[in-house]
Amino acid sequence: MGVRPVNPGEASAARYSEAVEVDLGSARMLFVSGHIARDADGDVVGVGDTEAQVREIFRQIDELLRSAGGALEDVIRTTVYLTDMREIDQVRAVRDAVDWKVAPATTAVEVSHLIDPGLRVVIDAVAVIPAS
Repeated sequence: MGVRPVNPGEASAARYSEAVEVDLGSARMLFVSGHIARDADGDVVGVGDTEAQVREIFRQIDELLRSAGGALEDVIRTTVYLTDMREIDQVRAVRDAVDWKVAPATTAVEVSHLIDPGLRVVIDAVAVIPAS
């Protein structure tokens, strides 16, 4: 069993891995760090719009998984951190539009604040990618 960091962006410069891959032989598991809705310039995407932020986060997670040979549809678990649990339906609307292989096990937690006041949500994930 091998373990390696997956850092297609600049996360390694920030002293963390965007994801950690565990090779199980018949499949690989990717443990994806929490993602936020910031663009390449560091600006918040969808300020005050939870649904737009979730779309951006899923786009980022999909891009990360594709760099490792997978896709968003390979996600089997998510944890959603919301600053206002009343916005969970906006998260569900985006999540339910994805053509998952298996609907991911999901935990949602309300938090008091995030790293930037314009952010409404953070999502981390676990994916299983079949061996090629």
